[in-house]
Amino acid sequence: VVGVVAAPLVAIVVGISIVIALILFIIKSGAYITPPVIGEKTPIECYGEPPPKPDAVAVTFSPDGKYAYPLDEYDKIGEDCTHWDKTLATDMFPSLSAYGIGEEGGAFVPVIAYTSGTVIEVTSTDPKGGKYVILAGDDGRYYYFAHQCHNYVTRGQRVSAGEVIGTTDRSGTASTTPEHLHFAINSSTPRFYNGGDTCPSADFAEKFIKDKCVNHKKCSQ
Repeated sequence: VVGVVAAPLVAIVVGISIVIALILFIIKSGAYITPPVIGEKTPIECYGEPPPKPDAVAVTFSPDGKYAYPLDEYDKIGEDCTHWDKTLATDMFPSLSAYGIGEEGGAFVPVIAYTSGTVIEVTSTDPKGGKYVILAGDDGRYYYFAHQCHNYVTRGQRVSAGEVIGTTDRSGTASTTPEHLHFAINSSTPRFYNGGDTCPSADFAEKFIKDKCVNHKKCSQ
């Protein structure tokens, strides 16, 4: 009877030893921090130290030079005013095919400072916005740039309209969507718990559309 009882106990002890050894191996090898699979979660390129800040290629400016479209080389001007969750924000999807890639992403398009101002918040681990930046504009408004791959600014830093502040990705809750920039505007508060209080597409129209912008193929519409 003793032998019958002891056999399962030995098996349990051996099993536990194997599990412990496996856990120790994983920790020592660093495998536990391996980023998720590209196409399902944040691309591996968005982990660790960022590469050198990319140069903007074709920034769209307002005629007075005070505002710049939030994405570099963007192929359209004009977005939905309301975000999918009914907040005043917009998701700006770059044309991934123009970069020769598919829905798995990896374009890492430069994100552009909408206007000159001071960076007041930079976050890399927010469950919703992922890697995001909040800019306090010299115009008295606040701007939110979320789901980035890398942030290229720091808190307290001054930036100018048209300056690269990050690159697009799918961090935060965007892990299952195509790569994009989540952009919102607030007129009086730097808090973006429920989106902004200003319709981004209306702001774009006022500043860039109908002969009000320069350096963009859509300017004359």
